[in-house]
Parts: sequence; C-alpha cells; structure tokens
Amino acid sequence: NPAPRFLLRGVSVVSSRTVGSGGAHLKATFGKDGVRKDGIAFGMGGTRLGGGAADIVAGIARNEYNGYVGAQLAVKAILPGDPAFAPDTVAEARSALTELSRQGGDAEAPERIASLPPLNGHRGTLFACRCAGTANMLRRAMPDLMVFTQCADDPRGFHALCLYPDWDAAHARFDTVVLADGALHPGEAARAKAATGAARVLAMPRNPALTEMLGACRTGVDELRDAWRALRDGMDLSLQMPPCQALACRMILGEMGLARLDGNGAFVSMLPASGAQPEASALYRALNEL
Repeated sequence: NPAPRFLLRGVSVVSSRTVGSGGAHLKATFGKDGVRKDGIAFGMGGTRLGGGAADIVAGIARNEYNGYVGAQLAVKAILPGDPAFAPDTVAEARSALTELSRQGGDAEAPERIASLPPLNGHRGTLFACRCAGTANMLRRAMPDLMVFTQCADDPRGFHALCLYPDWDAAHARFDTVVLADGALHPGEAARAKAATGAARVLAMPRNPALTEMLGACRTGVDELRDAWRALRDGMDLSLQMPPCQALACRMILGEMGLARLDGNGAFVSMLPASGAQPEASALYRALNEL
C-alpha cells in the first residue's frame, strides 16, 4: 500500500529556505496550534513562502542527518497563502521593543533613501521589515526574494526579505541592508552592519504604521504602577490595557528587576520590590525619547 498523505490546511510557515544543488529543494518549518514540524519539499526550491498561511499535502519521512534521526514532513504540494506574513501587531511590537531595548554603542546614520533600490544579480541585498504589511508589499513586488523571520541565515546570501530582524542572531553575509520601515534608533545601522557584514545600510522614511504602533506602546509612571499592581494581584495584564502597551509595561518592569519574563516577554513571576525607577529601563527611556 502507498504511504498515507495528509492535507494540512492553514498551517503557518515559520521559516523557509532552499537547499541542495542550485537551491533545487525547499526546507521549511511549519506550525499550527502551538506545534512546529520541519518539512522538506524536493524539487520545489522555486517556491517562496513567508510566515503566513499555506495549505500543504505531506506524508511522514525519516530525517537522518549528521547523527540526528527524527521525523519530518515530506511535502508533496504547497499552496502559498496571501498574505505571506500574517498581520500580528503584538509580534511587530515585540520585535521593535526588543530592538529598542538593545540599542547602544555606535550611532551610525544609515543612508536615507526615498524609494527602494533596484536589485542587481541574485545575491547581496537584505530587506529588513518591522511591519508585516511592508513585508507583504515587498514580497508581491519582488516574488523571488527568499523569505525569513528574525534571522536570514541562508549562507548563500541570495536577495532576501526578513520580517522582525534580530540583529543579535547569526545572519548570513549581505552587501546591503535596507531598513524598509525606517530605522528604529540611531544605532540600528551599526547593529545591522555587525550582524550581516554589510558595507551599506539604507533606510526608507519611517513607516507611519510603525510610528503609530510605537506610540501605542508608550507608557508613563502611572501605567507602570498599575501594571505592577495587576501582575502582583495575578491579573491578566492584556485585559487591563491595550496589548502593545501591556507588552511594553512587562518588558520595562523586567528591565527594572521587578518581574521575571520568558523569552517572548510573557510574565513568569514577580521579583522582590526594589527602589528602581523607570529611567533605569533602556526601553522606557527609548520610548519616551521617540
């Protein structure tokens, strides 16, 4: 009997990259309902996927590589979703707030541009986006871009698009980085260069949607006090204030040493009260200086 195949609808594409000679095959990570699974699609290297939804037909295959043995999806067909990147205001806020909290070091102004630069050849340019809307616009305009979330790590350095770039991650080498939603802070260009080895960092004007989202994250002393009390009393902070502001409050309280958070900024537990002031938080200072 033939091996069973399954139709999986509405799975999210967490990451994707081409593998094999000439990029003939597609390696991707799919997720749904909190579960993630790697998959391989032989002969589908030309398929470009992002972090949005997709319908796939797949079986189960053995994955054995460099001593590792496990199961993976053997993908037989993929219908990319549109939008490629699902809108997620909280994820956008988490990406921007994390970068703001890490600013420091050299303040190197990027080269300001009014329109997207033309692409030459097949390698060397990374478009970094903080907003899913910008990423979807770029993917529709340049469908051959490789797509990543957080880290563009394919070592071949093909022209790529990265949503929610993490400049502390191990990116591949690129000649040029384009901050497609504008620079978040004066030091982002230097951080992007350090992460990618880029000779040039270009910045579009600040996206109004990004400015609006950052404004929704801004918080004052009174909001921080209310957030601290809500967390102390076991309340769900996201029910007490807008989600982006709740995330910012948790992260600021974490930097003040008043709350313990996980890697995604979710509340874990309270820490002993101290005399820390909001100005001790790099994120608090950055938000109120925007």
